[in-house]
Amino acid sequence: MAAYVIFDVGPSDRDAMKPYLEKAFDTLIPYGGKVIARTSNIDVREGSHGLGWEPTRILIIEFPSMEAARSWYESPEYQEILPIRLKASKDNMVIVEGSRVSPDTIDTACALRWACRSPITLSAVFPLGLLAARSQL
Repeated sequence: MAAYVIFDVGPSDRDAMKPYLEKAFDTLIPYGGKVIARTSNIDVREGSHGLGWEPTRILIIEFPSMEAARSWYESPEYQEILPIRLKASKDNMVIVEGSRVSPDTIDTACALRWACRSPITLSAVFPLGLLAARSQL
């Protein structure tokens, strides 16, 4: 199952970060890491901890598994450059496991929500024996 490394990138010393940035993305390759989001285009809709959450830059890296993400973070290649980032930048970082929901489950859930909102077409989606179970969804 996929895992994601999420950086809430804080203020940094750009010049001091150059040696880190020159090597960091290459360290992802042996562990199957790929950048899926790297942006400052952020629309915060909720934030209630303390003064709220106000990220200015987000970086999300996908790995094939939690093991791969942890192995990348603990790798000698990354550990060699990590002190540069820790000294030059004020980031938050987490590793999270992806969802166990499959595309088939998502398609079914979407179909159920649509069918429950559309009584005219409900019989076309559900066999008659399941119509009574509709209220249980």
